[in-house]
Parts: sequence; structure tokens; C-alpha cells
Amino acid sequence: MILKLELLEYQQTAIKTVIDVFDGSIKNTFDNASVDGIRSNVCSLTPEQITENIKTVLKENAINDDVAKLTDEQELTIEMETGTGKTLVYIKSIYELFKHYGFTKFIILVPSVAIRQGVLSTLSTFEKQLEDIYGFTPKSFEYNSKKLNKVTHFIEEQHPQIMVMTLASFNSEDKILNQAKREDLFANIPFIDAIGRTNPIII
Repeated sequence: MILKLELLEYQQTAIKTVIDVFDGSIKNTFDNASVDGIRSNVCSLTPEQITENIKTVLKENAINDDVAKLTDEQELTIEMETGTGKTLVYIKSIYELFKHYGFTKFIILVPSVAIRQGVLSTLSTFEKQLEDIYGFTPKSFEYNSKKLNKVTHFIEEQHPQIMVMTLASFNSEDKILNQAKREDLFANIPFIDAIGRTNPIII
């Protein structure tokens, strides 16, 4: 049985709120988002401009400041009930962020292997339908410490990338991503630092 992609109005609203946060940002290209072999997400807006965009989004969605609890942290929360299609919302948001702003680096961070496999399954299930809509397919893959070539590709590639990983992949100093004395470092820096320089959007 083929599952049909169907986004409901409230899901579209959630996606639009994400896109509107970056309203006015210059679209990323090879020329303005690549430095020293690393393709990054570059937002041309100042923190103040992003804050104003967020306030506009809050007003449009009738969310008051007490509920929003705005801080200076670069974090956004879109709250949805279980079973309302959160996974599809953030996957489609990735496509929209590339379409509007050229952002290419996305990390889906999950708490367990089971959830990781569920996310990968959803990406695979709707890949063709999303390609029919957008005309492209991000490269999505599961982080594997034995396949660091995929991480290198994530760091360098101009095409949108989605790396799905668990917290356990990097939550201690002895994890491969954090190791600074390896022969296969990226540009002589730990992989975690190179990933950081891509300025990824973490979901």
C-alpha cells in the first residue's frame, strides 16, 4: 500500500511559521555560503531582524509573549499534538527552507534508535511524492561512525543534506565525532567542529 502525502491546513500553517522566521534573508548560493570547502547555512538577517520576524509570526498566530517566552537562544518550538503529523511537518519544512533560502544542512536529532529508524522510514516513504512537488530530493542518511565519508559529504555538498542521528552519537568526548587526534579528520579539525561550521538547522 502506498501512503499518500496529504498536508492539512494546520500543518501548512506550522510550516509557514518556520519559513516566515527567516523572511528577508538572502538566498544561499555557492558563492555566498561556501568557505574553505565547507558549505554552510548562512542567514543574512541580524538577531534583531529575526526577533522581529518571530514577533510577527506570534502576532499572526495569536500567541502572546507570556506563552512564547522569547529568549536570545537560537531555538524555535512548534508544538503539535501526538498523531498530528509532526514528522511530515518538519520534513516538508526542510524542503521549503531550501526552496526559499537555499539552506542545505539539516540534522534530525532523535533520542533513540527506534525513532531514528521511524524518521528514515518516513523520509523514504514520501521521497518520490515530495520530489514530484519540489523537483529535488535531499540526501538523507543515518549517521554511522564507520562511514565518516558520508559526514564529509554532508559538510562539503552543495545539495541539501539530512543527517539523522541520536544524542548518543556525540554526547561524550570519546565519541568519534569529538576526537581531535585522528588521521581522517576534516581539514585537521574534529568532525563535530566541521559540522558546527556548516551552521546546521537541528530538528
